Amino acid sequence: MTESSTPKRSVSDVEQILADFPERQRREFGRRRARDAKPVKEIIVKLVTRHGLGRILASEELAESWRNIVGAQIAAHSQPGNLRRGVLEIHVTHSVFKQELQYQSQQILARLGQEAPVRSIRSLRFRVGTIH
Repeated sequence: MTESSTPKRSVSDVEQILADFPERQRREFGRRRARDAKPVKEIIVKLVTRHGLGRILASEELAESWRNIVGAQIAAHSQPGNLRRGVLEIHVTHSVFKQELQYQSQQILARLGQEAPVRSIRSLRFRVGTIH
């Protein structure tokens, strides 16, 4: 058998390699972290989705749009609720407000389509009850 072409290492070379090992490990860990780095936007989107914050933000924006569309007086007695299958539920404090909002529902839907953060609202359902 012939001798291999790799150089033989002395004991001092091995000791030097072992002494440099922690530093090499730190450098490799840093390179690995750089490869695995994610954009901040991607991390935030995952957190918002995981914790349901997107719904909360959308409902706050919808409530703000509602106030702008119906005005302060009616907004004080009404509040948007859940959105299911394109139907936005509106809670009102009294049947008089329910009737008035039902009468204006087509105009409200048109404005919601322009201003609301949720574009999938097809109809409104009004319910008398308490608002928060």
